[in-house]
Amino acid sequence: MRLLLMRHGIAAPVGGKVKDDASRPLTPEGQDKTRQAASGLKAYDEPPNLIATSPLRRAEEAAQIVLEVYRQQAGSPRMETWPELEHAEPAALMQRLQTASQHATILLVGHEPGLSRFVAYLLTGSPTGLTVEFKKAAVCALDVEIYGAPQATLLWHATPRQLRLMAERRERE
Repeated sequence: MRLLLMRHGIAAPVGGKVKDDASRPLTPEGQDKTRQAASGLKAYDEPPNLIATSPLRRAEEAAQIVLEVYRQQAGSPRMETWPELEHAEPAALMQRLQTASQHATILLVGHEPGLSRFVAYLLTGSPTGLTVEFKKAAVCALDVEIYGAPQATLLWHATPRQLRLMAERRERE
């Protein structure tokens, strides 16, 4: 299975109209960077069949932006909310991925430090086996064996800026 992991973009802090962490929306800059990252992802990698998002507002908004970018082509992905992505606990996420194994490519939209821990788990068998830094709106691609012991190959990891540059290059070609 191809697994794409994306951290949500820049989110507003708690305070004022934002009452708690779960309801933090993306800022306008966070929306823009997420859109740029999604455009780069679309230009660089195969489209996901499924976009799975954490139930927290900022991740749902990021997933919706990615979905809108992909809707411009035939066969756009489905979107689902996965509560397991709020904390990205490896065992729970692996179990959920097994139930979605009919999808060749899945994009997971979530949070730090959960995404980094999950990638470390997939690559080393331990959530603390290595450090993979996810900047806001960064994306990582892995080929993953979802049955048996965790096993994955890191294909690439890109910041929002790198993804934007890839999209711009594809547009010029």
